[in-house]
Amino acid sequence: AVKMADLLGSVQQNGGTMKEDLTKMELIKETAKTLGIWDSCDPEKYKDIIKYSRNRQIVPWKVNKDGETKVAYLLIGIPGAGKNTWIEKNLSMVENLANISRDDIRIELGYCSPGEKYVGTHEEECEVTKVYNEKLEYAINNSKCIVLNNVHNKKKYREASVKLLQEAGFRIFYIYIEAPTLEFNYKRREGQIPEETIKAMALSFEFPEPGEYDNLIIQKQTW
Repeated sequence: AVKMADLLGSVQQNGGTMKEDLTKMELIKETAKTLGIWDSCDPEKYKDIIKYSRNRQIVPWKVNKDGETKVAYLLIGIPGAGKNTWIEKNLSMVENLANISRDDIRIELGYCSPGEKYVGTHEEECEVTKVYNEKLEYAINNSKCIVLNNVHNKKKYREASVKLLQEAGFRIFYIYIEAPTLEFNYKRREGQIPEETIKAMALSFEFPEPGEYDNLIIQKQTW
């Protein structure tokens, strides 16, 4: 509420920022609702906010109950946030890394070319899901480090994969990636994804809730 008041009360030196500021306010409101603090004064809820704000570093891997180190990183972020960049910076040297992405599968199936962002027909996306699930099952049985590199903007898109990984003894790390501004997201995906599509994803975003993951890492990009 304080942040929204600050935005509403600020002087717009650049008129072009008004549209983005209004979108930011909607994002703040929706995130607060997801965390259960929009209409609440419960101090227990605010402990979650403090935990999120402080949890910005990679947490060391821990050995699970079977004596193995098995970790799954589930990337979360709207298009253009920098998910691929995060993987390159943090996991490029990890051996036997299984990096599973719906975008990569679309390319493998011939639905689009490398570098092209594409969402296919219902039938095509069902085929992508089929291959995705096959790759995930193989990775669970053959890898100790898995990366699921997708938007994951809604809880229902995350929970099926998380359930499989947890049952297999993987420790779940949620990696939330956020670009400096929505304008940055737009520019990164210019000519690939319409601005309205990215904005709609941002406004419908469901922030991860405690209990979904073992660790949450928040990465605010600073390009």
